[in-house]
This record gives sequence, structure tokens and C-alpha cells, in this order.
Amino acid sequence: MTTLEFPGISDAAYLGNSPDTTPATPKTELATASAQAIDIATVNLTALALAKFGPWRDQTTKAKAEFAALVLDLGTQKAIDDAISLRNRKVKQPLADARKTAEALKSKLAAVSKAVGAELPLIEAGWADAASAITPRIEAAQKALDDAKAEAARKEAERLEALRVEVDGILAVWLARCQADGMTADRVQAGITALTAATMPADRGLADVAAHWDSAKLLTLGKMERIRLDLFHAELQAQRDELARKDAERAAQQAAELQKARDETARITSINRRISEINAAATGHDRATAWDLFEAITAVEALDVSEGQYQEFAAAAKAAKTSTLEALRAKHSAAVAREDQEREAAERRRAAQRAAESAPMLQDQSRALSDALASKPDAMQHAREAAAAIAAPQPAPAAPAPVPMTDDERAHHSTLTLCREALDMLVPDGDLSHFTAAHVAALRQAVDAFAAGRSACS
Repeated sequence: MTTLEFPGISDAAYLGNSPDTTPATPKTELATASAQAIDIATVNLTALALAKFGPWRDQTTKAKAEFAALVLDLGTQKAIDDAISLRNRKVKQPLADARKTAEALKSKLAAVSKAVGAELPLIEAGWADAASAITPRIEAAQKALDDAKAEAARKEAERLEALRVEVDGILAVWLARCQADGMTADRVQAGITALTAATMPADRGLADVAAHWDSAKLLTLGKMERIRLDLFHAELQAQRDELARKDAERAAQQAAELQKARDETARITSINRRISEINAAATGHDRATAWDLFEAITAVEALDVSEGQYQEFAAAAKAAKTSTLEALRAKHSAAVAREDQEREAAERRRAAQRAAESAPMLQDQSRALSDALASKPDAMQHAREAAAAIAAPQPAPAAPAPVPMTDDERAHHSTLTLCREALDMLVPDGDLSHFTAAHVAALRQAVDAFAAGRSACS
């Protein structure tokens, strides 16, 4: 068997779309001959009406056999369209003619309409059976072709999606570089400039997704610009923070330097004040007693003017101490001389009253002695010597003829006796190695107390 090629036909001719509703004239020779030989007035209308359909059974059987014998190459849409056209000519056109005939006969021959109506389903079933020999193959071929097209479309979609993923991967590298640690706004700006000028790689087969390249590139540039702005603001804030930190450090350093200067000023002021106090220790002693000056000298001598106390002003402190001691010693000598003169004057004034006022005179002389012991710088040594002389056993005097004592001798003897008794009370064991200034003061108080007691007893 050979493959048939069928000429094209118009759809209106085969699908019964003609506006003419007149029953179609039978197309076969048999139908034409039957119409010419039959007398309409005497013919059986039912048989005549059915004869209008022609030998459709033979036609459907023949068409089915022809369809079954066909070897169809339905690998292309054109071949499928040609098969559909063949089916239209062999099946749909005769079926359309039969339907037209049936409608015309039913409208004119009401009496046979029932028979005509019953005949039509049989005709339709017959032609459907005839079409069953070709329709499944047409539908199967059409489905296979549609499936092939769908598979090709799927593979094409997958190919294009893979290309789009490749484009996204290329642009993701640009974005990842902008998100790397240590990135700066200037470097991101350089990347934006470079990507703006970049074109789609020509050697990677991306031409079919050029539109996706353009849109993805714009999206990537937008993300890079947002990163650049974030980095710019972060760098600007970092600069502000650094300036604030430096300002704070500068302010703290200035405050520390100011505090250091204040501390240094306070230190120097304190040292100078103490040096001034050393110098001031030599002033205000115009009428001071020799004992007060002696105490002042002792206090100044005890001052520590070492470098540990006065640092770089130690020399000035030592000089102030030396000059103050010199001044105090000069004033002490002057006070001793003055007090000696005052004592001598007092002694002369009291000499005239000694006879009548023996006890008061003894008290005054003992006080003068204690004043003398306390006023002289070397009073402690003199006191020790005097106490030793008093405590030393006196050699037995020779036995000259007794000479009456004068008033001065009697007063001096009374004073020595008083001192001896006071010394015995202060140093009962006779050991004078620990005799100190405190003992001198105590001796002075004891002498005054003994003198007052003797005066009361007198």
C-alpha cells in the first residue's frame, strides 16, 4: 500500500455550514438513477425518503476499509492536518449530507419522520464506526506530538532556568565582594562603576536570557548601592566617634595636666609655706623669755629639712633653718643678758628688804635661781653640775674661829639647802645621768614650792 496525499478542502463544504437548507442532491450515480426512475406519486414515501440517504452502509464499510488500509505518516502537524482533512471528506461530509437530507425529509414528510429519526442514529453509529478506524490513530499521534512539544518546552524552560541561575551566580560574586569583611564605601563604589560598564559574557551561551541579565544586573546594582550607603554612614559615624574619642582624650589629658599643675603648685606652695613658717619662727620673740626661745630653738633643731621632705627645695629649707636658728640663738643670748640684768636689778631691789623680809627674800632668791636655770641655753648642763655639787659630800671644814655670815651668805646657804632638798626628792637614788630638761622644770617647780612652804612656815 502507498501513502496517500489528500488535497485540501474548505471547512464549510465538509462541515455543513452552507446557508442553503435544501436537501442535498445525491452525489452517487445510483442515487441519481433512482431519483429519475421512481414516480413520486406511487412510490412508498418511507422507502423513498430512506433512499435519499443513498447506499450509506456500503459507503461507511468502504470508508472504514480504506481507512484501515491506509499507512499514515503522522509525524508532523501537516500530516495530521491532512489526515483530518481526509476524515472530513470521507466521513464528516457524507454525515453532514445525511443530516441535511434527514432534516429536509422530516420537515416535508411528517409521516415518515419517525422512521427517518430512527434511521439517523443508525447512520451516525455507522459513520462513527467507520471513523473509529482512523480517529484513535489521529488522536494518539496528536497526543504524542503534543507530549513531545510539552517535553521540548519543559527542557527549554529548564535550560533557560539554568542559564538564569548561572547569571544570578555571576552577579552574586559582585554582591559577595561588597559584603566581605573590611569593605569600604569607596571600594563598593568602584565595584558599582565596574559592574555598570560590564556586559554579559559572550562565551557562556547566555544570549537567550539577556533580558534576565539586564534585570538581575539592575537589581544587583541596587543592592550594592544600599551596601555602599550603609558603609558610608557607618564610616561617617566611625569618624565622628573617633573625633569624639580624641576630643575626650584631649580633654582628659588637659584636665590631668591641669590637675598635675595644680598639684605641683599646691606642693610647691606647701613647701614654701613650711619654709616661710621656718623663717617666721625667728620672728615675734621681742619679749620672749630665754626659756621660750630655748624651746623654739629645740623645736627648730628637730625639724627634718631633708630632701625627702622638701625635694628640690631642701637647700632653701636648710638655709631657712640655719638662718632661723642663728636668729633665735642671737635672741636667746639677748634674752639671757636681759634677764640677767633684770634679775640683778631685782636682786638689788630686794637687797634692801632682806633683813625685814627674810622668808620672802628666800622665796624670791629661789625663784631667781630657777629662772636662771631655765633661761640659759646651757641650763641643763649647769643644772646637772649644780645638782652634782649639791649632792657631793662636802669635806669637813677646818676649825677656824667662827666668822659670822653676812646676810647674802645666809641667803645663798638657804638657797643651796633648798635646792639640795628638792634634788633629793626628784632624784632619790642620786643618779644624775638621766637628769633632763623635764627634771629642770620639775626642780624649778619644787624650788618654788619649797620656798612658798618655808615662807608660810616662817
